[in-house]
Amino acid sequence: MDFAQVDGTVVAQSYAILGYAGRLAGLMPTEPLKAAQVESVLYHLMDLDVLLAPSGKEQDAAKKKQLRQDLAAGPLTSWFGHLERMLANSSGYIACGELTVADLACFCRMQSFKGAHHLRLKGFPHSQSD
Repeated sequence: MDFAQVDGTVVAQSYAILGYAGRLAGLMPTEPLKAAQVESVLYHLMDLDVLLAPSGKEQDAAKKKQLRQDLAAGPLTSWFGHLERMLANSSGYIACGELTVADLACFCRMQSFKGAHHLRLKGFPHSQSD
């Protein structure tokens, strides 16, 4: 589990830490509905973490590859479809029409698909990070 200490107070979980840092940096909206849009993207990324966990823990290379192919053929297609809808309905940012921690978190996640996860899905032009 990720955690940070701020003035002696522990803040746990990476997306809570990201939200805190975003508030400090002005990258987390103060208006409740806009903040909910950003949080919905972060929760969507948490769903992705859950989808990827079994293949990430798999030690056998052939099984890992099969698990990831299965993900790419089904659950990830649905996940990326939702992300595409969010991006297609925005002004170039994933939420609120402005740069937020949601954009930074999504950018980092898309980079991981090119790197550690070795997954590329076709048909999702807004979700590609190149």
